[in-house]
Amino acid sequence: MKILSVELKNFRQFYGRQIVHFSTDEEKNITLIHAENGVGKTAFLNAILWCFYAKTTDNFSNAQNLLNDSAANEGQTSLFVQIEFEEDGHIFSAIRTLNAKTRDTKFEVYRVVDNNYEMVKPDPNLFINNIIPKDMANYFFFQGEGVGSLAQDAGGGQIKRAVRDILGFKVAEEAKNDLAKIKTSYRTELRKVDKADEISSKEDELSDHEKILKNQQNDLEDRNKEQNLYSEQIAVANKFLANSNHVVVKRKHAERNDMEMQLKVRRKELADAHSKKIRLIRDYSYVAFASELSLQGLDFIDEEELKGKLPAPLNVQVVKDIVEREECLCGAPIHPGTQAFENIQKLTKDAADPALLNRIHSARSQLTLVQDKLGNAKGDLTENYGVCEQKEKEIADLEHRKEAISIEIDDVNLEDISRFNKNLRLAENKKMETVRAMARLERDIEETEGKIQSIRASLSRVSHLDRDVKNFKRLIDTTDQILETINETLSSTEALVRRELYKKINSFLEKFVRQDYTAEIDPETYAIQLINRDDKPVGASDGQRLILSLTFISSLLEIARERKKLSSNILTAGAIAPFVIDAPFGVLDNMYKANIAEVIPQSVGQVIFLLSSSHWEGSVEEKLRKKVGKEYNLLLEVASPQNGREANIIRIEGTDYQTAVYDAEKDRTIIQEVGNYV
Repeated sequence: MKILSVELKNFRQFYGRQIVHFSTDEEKNITLIHAENGVGKTAFLNAILWCFYAKTTDNFSNAQNLLNDSAANEGQTSLFVQIEFEEDGHIFSAIRTLNAKTRDTKFEVYRVVDNNYEMVKPDPNLFINNIIPKDMANYFFFQGEGVGSLAQDAGGGQIKRAVRDILGFKVAEEAKNDLAKIKTSYRTELRKVDKADEISSKEDELSDHEKILKNQQNDLEDRNKEQNLYSEQIAVANKFLANSNHVVVKRKHAERNDMEMQLKVRRKELADAHSKKIRLIRDYSYVAFASELSLQGLDFIDEEELKGKLPAPLNVQVVKDIVEREECLCGAPIHPGTQAFENIQKLTKDAADPALLNRIHSARSQLTLVQDKLGNAKGDLTENYGVCEQKEKEIADLEHRKEAISIEIDDVNLEDISRFNKNLRLAENKKMETVRAMARLERDIEETEGKIQSIRASLSRVSHLDRDVKNFKRLIDTTDQILETINETLSSTEALVRRELYKKINSFLEKFVRQDYTAEIDPETYAIQLINRDDKPVGASDGQRLILSLTFISSLLEIARERKKLSSNILTAGAIAPFVIDAPFGVLDNMYKANIAEVIPQSVGQVIFLLSSSHWEGSVEEKLRKKVGKEYNLLLEVASPQNGREANIIRIEGTDYQTAVYDAEKDRTIIQEVGNYV
């Protein structure tokens, strides 16, 4: 999709009918809309969202009141937003109207052919959803303020949802829920026809365990949300204390943050050591039990070799060859019925079979390996237990020192500081409890999944079923197979895209970020963490979090574009759509603004930036100017006198444009085409 134009009538700040035409040039793919705060940037973004999906962004205040105030004062009641767009070489026009008095709304989509408008039927909502799925819309029509929260621990849940939305998981996830209900109905019917109760009891047991698993998974999801909530509370408290004007508090908080980073490193090292311990125990467990047996086996083989029994003095194949040829190895004839022939025949009972020899060599090899491993086991396990003990000691020491600093901050006699510090400690403790609970749930889930597999295996072995029972069992098995296929597809696709995101984000960091940092994406929570060259996590600044978030979003849109032609019975195809972003650059310095401004237009085919002068002037303008194809200024008209209020100007291509005028006819925002594109 490429948006050709947006026309608004009486939508929020925009009085009357006003229109914006967008650049569709492949090279100059940026449309700029300049506006100061409160003039209508966010309203314009929401006009597009509202037209297509009848929804608005979370930060759009008073979203039920869309009618322009001046129009309402004149007694007008109607408003509309009309968007003309191109999709697959065809022109379409979508229009949503609202009667603010009756609250009646209507949405229609037309195909435009030779200036004739042919209505798209039967469902215009479904038509738009097939072009840009509603679940993906918030990532194409994007509110930049607050985007930095994506790239921190608290944003992990948002990132995971974003990835799944862009990959088109929503329909598949709903299908899984529907299939679970269908399977329940099959089991109900199975119980009715299974007179011998041969399978029903097993199916009931399986159903019970599947319900347990579902509850455990829901609990894990709830715990994950709790963890994100506590992470947000920690971030708020940390930001307040870090920005404190109290010198001691600021210094102590920085020390505590440093210890928290060290704790993250030590906890990761401890987790790695515990994982290694599990591997060592798995590798060496059988060695401990087989030690005595291996010694006895090796002693037996060695003793028999000394006696000449192992291997036997002669190879059975050699003896057979002599008998068949009737000739000894020395050349003497050996004929049946002679004493020599009978003596040779007797040797076969003592001759060695080659297969037996191979088994003996294999046994010796395995028994020797047991002895070798036994020699390494004690040293490896002792070393590992030592590392675990050391890391636990270091963690305890850091936690003690961190708690001591928290107490020192508590002692500062300032109410706000004390309150935020207590909130921080409480949230950190709650988060730690939640993390432990999640670990327990993950173990429980693994155990329940094992039981489910065991029950299914026993069900597959049941035979001698009558026709109706077989039929319902087949339906249940087929449903399970479909669910398994969906789960495998979702899991493999998610892993593939996570790796692709990792590559795209780190490619950007390598080119544009000052420090030697890389980004890691947690495979479970999807939280993005900066890692330094020593492979240790570092605390990202507000600017770095914003960079990570914007890079993540642009990478996600690039992946959506690449998946446009996806043919799948499970996943929704991706989308090619414009990137409309309001206030994208926030706290970024000039260098980072310029870098992000350069990357975003490369990721998507059409970009619409809604920018205040503070976001535009300087490095961003220098980077973007050659890519701009259309440009507008939102002029605020105020009916009241100026009364000393500042009327700022914005300079565009050497021309000054006002951003606000006073003593106007009415309160409204006017859309002006500006620059060299007028």
